[in-house]
Amino acid sequence: MRVFGPQRAGGPILAGILLLCLAPATAFAWGNAAERLVTNKAVDTLPPEVRSFFEANRSFLVQHVTDPVDSLAKNPAERRNHVLFIDRYGRFPFESLPRNYKAALGKFGKTKLDANGVLPWQIGVYSERLTTALKAGKWDQAKLEAALLAHYVERPMTRLIPPRTLTGTCPHSSTLTNASA
Repeated sequence: MRVFGPQRAGGPILAGILLLCLAPATAFAWGNAAERLVTNKAVDTLPPEVRSFFEANRSFLVQHVTDPVDSLAKNPAERRNHVLFIDRYGRFPFESLPRNYKAALGKFGKTKLDANGVLPWQIGVYSERLTTALKAGKWDQAKLEAALLAHYVERPMTRLIPPRTLTGTCPHSSTLTNASA
């Protein structure tokens, strides 16, 4: 005898809940859609003096904010621009890590900086590029620099990469390294 009604209907619901519980954590990660949403909403928070330029170019910004993510697939070295393994620079408040890139480069060298990520300095690079393009009236370049800057400003919030655990192991995927460079 086949069962119909509430007992039978519970099966698909239970299966759906089970699938959600078994889904990898990355299935609920930030993602490109969220970056686009944040960029779209961020335009509304800009000061009135600059808002009109960004409002007029909102669709371009939203479309191109994820360009650096696309470049990761083509160039794995780009990864260094998307992370900062801050725990590799001592303890909070990380006084050993200079805030200025040139000072950090002099202290740690390019190899260590690249291995541990340069995300905060990418924000400075694209902020300067945007400012330069705006001052020069290079509007197409300014649109692109603004989209890239938005990406790197949003990037620290996209997914938190936990520091190494007390055992010295890194709890995230095998694509990330645990070794202090």
